[in-house]
Amino acid sequence: YRVIVEAYTTPDGRRMVFGAGLDFTDVEKANLRQNELRQFYEEILNRLPACVLVKDADHDFRYVVWNKMLEEHTGFPAAEVLGKNDFEISPYPGQAQAFRDGDRQLLATGETLKHQESICSATGRKFFYNSTKTLIHSGSRSYVAELCLDMSRERELEERTQEIVRELNRHVMYADTLNTCLKRIAVENNFEKAVNDMLLVIGGAAGADRCYVFLFAEDGSRADCAFEWVRGGIAGSVGPLRRME
Repeated sequence: YRVIVEAYTTPDGRRMVFGAGLDFTDVEKANLRQNELRQFYEEILNRLPACVLVKDADHDFRYVVWNKMLEEHTGFPAAEVLGKNDFEISPYPGQAQAFRDGDRQLLATGETLKHQESICSATGRKFFYNSTKTLIHSGSRSYVAELCLDMSRERELEERTQEIVRELNRHVMYADTLNTCLKRIAVENNFEKAVNDMLLVIGGAAGADRCYVFLFAEDGSRADCAFEWVRGGIAGSVGPLRRME
């Protein structure tokens, strides 16, 4: 109950007290239920393995939701973010205009936007997100909601795998090049031709424009270009490389 008590004086001078008790049981139950639901939804948002944010599109795209993972990724607690827009805070430095452009595009088209982005947060950490941005209408209000899945670890593993594959391919190329050179040496009786053939194989495999063999003096004081290979259309340069001190 909520009790209201008023004292007043009647025209004939009598003192009167008026009291009323209002039953707010249903209202309090509804408020309690609403608070429980809000806490329940907040708990879900904070336990999701994703970054979740919501902006009020009718009030300068100010944040109304900023979940726990966003706090961890940016170092910005929700208390510092809620009620502000991207130009008033910098959880992802230098991205305010890009974020606003994406929000306006969504508002103009109404079509859900999906994209991948590599971005650095205020903590200095770099993240790779798979992001989905969508427009939500509630009554007469419009909200921009975005869910970002952190794919940084998967991207790192993918890049590492690609690097390993490239390294293996390089080793295979080196092995093939060596085998080809050994075959040339085995079947070619002319030493100079064998060396030139090997330079051709090595230069071609390396994607080079020039490939040389130098002879060095025993004391290391002089070098002399003994053999040269150049790709077609490129002039040779053996002359200046003769007897270099």
